[in-house]
Amino acid sequence: MRLIRSCLKLVTLLLVLLGTGEWPSAQRHQPGAVTPRGERVLGMEVNQPAGFDHGVELERAQALGASLTSLTLPWSVLEPQPGAFDFALLDLGLGFYRSQGVGVLLSVPVLDTIEALLPPDLDAAVESGALRLSDPLVRWRLQALLRAVLARAGPELVYLCLANEVDVCLANRPAAWWTELRWLLTSGIAVVRTMRPDVRVGLSATFGGLTDARLVRLTANHDVRFTTYYAAGNLGGSASGRVELDLQRMLAYAGSKPLVLKECGYATGAAQASEAGQARFVRALFDAWDRHADAVPCLVLARMFDGVPAECAAQAAYYGLPDDPEFIAFLCTLGLRREDGRAKPAWRELAFQTEMRGF
Repeated sequence: MRLIRSCLKLVTLLLVLLGTGEWPSAQRHQPGAVTPRGERVLGMEVNQPAGFDHGVELERAQALGASLTSLTLPWSVLEPQPGAFDFALLDLGLGFYRSQGVGVLLSVPVLDTIEALLPPDLDAAVESGALRLSDPLVRWRLQALLRAVLARAGPELVYLCLANEVDVCLANRPAAWWTELRWLLTSGIAVVRTMRPDVRVGLSATFGGLTDARLVRLTANHDVRFTTYYAAGNLGGSASGRVELDLQRMLAYAGSKPLVLKECGYATGAAQASEAGQARFVRALFDAWDRHADAVPCLVLARMFDGVPAECAAQAAYYGLPDDPEFIAFLCTLGLRREDGRAKPAWRELAFQTEMRGF
């Protein structure tokens, strides 16, 4: 498998040369100007459109140096009925990535951006006030789920995220949820540390929410601090326009804990954005990562492919923005490759950046 991947990488790089006549950044870098890969891990969200083979596209990502991918299965999906687990998708995903030698950042979110994702019976009880988020029953159920998940996972499981973009979700919840969520996740983390102390566990926050001091307290006993980050000029992105400054802000939030960029990307269809800007973002991202290599063990690029317009419109409606063309364009153009499979300039830039560092 290693030989096959090496050949794929060589073929990919030759295609870059043949397609452009020169390296995308040949005039901007000198040998020795970058930090070798070391222990760093590059991840990619492989979200191939219908008609594309996931295995083929995963190998394409591996050829450029990606050795980890993300998999999200909410608690409500894994436990549709009280105590009755549905692990069909989990087994399929983890088993396949294990066979391909690919690491997994698994998200089993209790909260996810705009809503709680507890099993239906617990969700109804918590929303009605009959149970608190930190109620012993809720904590026991989460522990039971995680025991079952970890028992099925192998060495492919590297990171476990138990809530996603919590700052957005908690902004519209009672203040007590901050404390209740900490107690709930502490119960789950105890299970992870007992069964799989090698798995790094935490929750994610958006780049825009990192100034909230409550996040530091909420994640004080976590192994890592996950963030989601989208570039300047994109919705939910930074105001600085400089990736290095943004990364410094994320590292200040992470403190002494490792920082993992759970999602990072640049949408080419958003306001003040372009395909050339996406390529510059990839270059700046790797330059900034070099300067903080020891503090950032992993980043995951979101996403490999642009989205399907109808699906993006449905996602926008889910987020409460059904008629916002800018937000729909943001969701639909995060890919490093177009919906039809053609590479954007950022894909070729990525090939160059990863090759220079030995990914």
